Amino acid sequence: SVGKTERREGGAMTREDDPFKRGIEKLFGAYTYEDPDEDRHLDEQTLKVLAEDMSMVPDLLVWDEFWSTFSEKIRSKDGHISFHDFKKGLRNVAVVEFNKKKLYGTQYPSHDHRWRALCEYLNADDVQTLLSRTRRASAIVAERAAAAGGAGG
Repeated sequence: SVGKTERREGGAMTREDDPFKRGIEKLFGAYTYEDPDEDRHLDEQTLKVLAEDMSMVPDLLVWDEFWSTFSEKIRSKDGHISFHDFKKGLRNVAVVEFNKKKLYGTQYPSHDHRWRALCEYLNADDVQTLLSRTRRASAIVAERAAAAGGAGG
């Protein structure tokens, strides 16, 4: 039994050598702003815009299926999705989507293969290309920032 040992060649990626880590961080950051009272987070509406901009919705899943799959593994409080939960939710979307035998056969046998497939779909290893796809991010962030600032005065 291999257990939790991670292999470098063809096996699971460690956090240190994950070529998609920076892209996923930048994707989350593109749709969030630094609230003075809170950490960065997404809400369901902003996540939907992100999913549409990145063509996960409707090209991979319809929104209801995406949200159901994404939210199944997260514990958001007050509808706020942290970066940690964002990664967990995306990983669950990858695990469920790229396990569809009729579409993909058996080319993605493990959770890591499915995560890699989603990251490649998002261009997460190429930050410039990834960010070029975030069409509505700046408008969403400006809207959220204005709403937060406008509430105080």
